[in-house]
Amino acid sequence: MKITNYPREERKFADIGFAQIHFSFRADYIEKKRHNFGALWNLDEGLMDPDSKGFGMHPHKDMEVVTLLLNGEGHHKDNQNNVGTLKSKGVQLITAGTGIMHEEYNYSKTEQYVGYQIFLHPREKGLKPKYQKIELSTDDYTNKLRLIVTPDGRNNTLAIANDSFLNYGIFDQGNSINYRLNMSKNGVLIKVHKGKIEIEGTILREKDEIGIEDFESIAIKMLEQSEIMIFEVQMENYAI
Repeated sequence: MKITNYPREERKFADIGFAQIHFSFRADYIEKKRHNFGALWNLDEGLMDPDSKGFGMHPHKDMEVVTLLLNGEGHHKDNQNNVGTLKSKGVQLITAGTGIMHEEYNYSKTEQYVGYQIFLHPREKGLKPKYQKIELSTDDYTNKLRLIVTPDGRNNTLAIANDSFLNYGIFDQGNSINYRLNMSKNGVLIKVHKGKIEIEGTILREKDEIGIEDFESIAIKMLEQSEIMIFEVQMENYAI
């Protein structure tokens, strides 16, 4: 088992006026270990004030872009005629493929936008652009992991163009879960949004992350009420 700790103090912060962003992974990091985790190329937590101008039309290409919205309302519009609002605890997935233009901002006039964007390399380049979204209910993620992204779209999940599996859950203090890999070639990155957990003797605080490779299953104990994300991703053989 290979374990890599990513403490919250290492995150990179950017204030761009209408948004404040904490980057956990990004290719332009000076620290090499923060360039990527396998196919996961970018992980950031974004905060936008109510009724902010947001991000205007901008391009993406040959990338899988997942947004997990935890608070507020996210407006999305792209040049593929997809327009809509993502509500709190909603998830959207953009397969950028050959190229897509989109805009996004906090649609709520009263609630702060809090969301994570996850960029992952696809299994191949030149795919047809595609937009998907789902809305989660409280029962989906309370004291259980809700699978939200899979390679094949099973069980009301979003279908991503690689061999990744993304999970989300909110657990009461004292709960324990076991996570078993879906594919032996993958690794997992576990993110604590809120709370405190213990994994393999390691304590993770709010905003900490841990990467784990070369294992079959791991036990996760909630030391406080905790909101977590588990990203199981390809560690090799993806398109760059």
